[in-house]
Parts: sequence; C-alpha cells; structure tokens
Amino acid sequence: MTIGERLKLIRQDKALTAKALANILNIPVRTIGGYERGENPPNEKFLTLLIEKLNININWLLTGCGNMYINDAFSDLLENTLGFTKEESIQIKKLFQNDTTRELLLKLIKAKNGDISAIDNLIQTLNGIKVAFM
Repeated sequence: MTIGERLKLIRQDKALTAKALANILNIPVRTIGGYERGENPPNEKFLTLLIEKLNININWLLTGCGNMYINDAFSDLLENTLGFTKEESIQIKKLFQNDTTRELLLKLIKAKNGDISAIDNLIQTLNGIKVAFM
C-alpha cells in the first residue's frame, strides 16, 4: 500500500472528503489529491499538520507499520489481537460512529446465550430468505 493509499484510508476513517481534509489542514484540495495519487510526496509541513490536527502516526503513514493513530488501543486490539486487517478495523470503527448500530453492537455484547441463539436463528432465516429471492 502506498502513502497515497494510506492517506485516503485516513480520510475514509475520519469520513472526510478531500475538500474537508484540505479545510482542516488549511491547504489546497489539489494538494491532497496529488498526495493520494502519488504525484507528489507529502512535505514536512503536511506531515506535521497530520500529527497535530488528526493524531496520525507518521510511521504508519510512511511505512504501513504500527497503528494509523497515535495511542489507538482499539485498532491495536482489532488488528493485533483479533487479527482484523486495517481496512476491516476501519469499517468496524465506523459501525461504532452510528448511534443505532453502536447501540445494537453494545446490546449484542451484553446478550445472554439464549439471546445469541435467537439472533443466530434469525440471521439464518434471513439468509434463507435472501437466497430464495436471488
């Protein structure tokens, strides 16, 4: 994965457009696009802004090693302990940004065995319905 691709992952994780990121960093939007497409390497000022404004781990941005964010224990748990990819980790964290989905996930965490069996049966039934209509 390139620096530009990782920069795009940062934007996706923060749910930002290139224009919104450019506004946060007070730089031209074309600069963001150039970095993401690999046309230009990010300069020191840009890297410093990412650290200051977004808490980005520059080692991760430049090399892909470590977590996307400085002190990101949740990503560390998802990726290093549970084995999710960085992309999967981003999607999981996005689920927690939606209040309804977050509430559902928290209820699933607190569910008892009988509840989990009922949910599993519901999912299997829904999968069967989906297959029948395909």
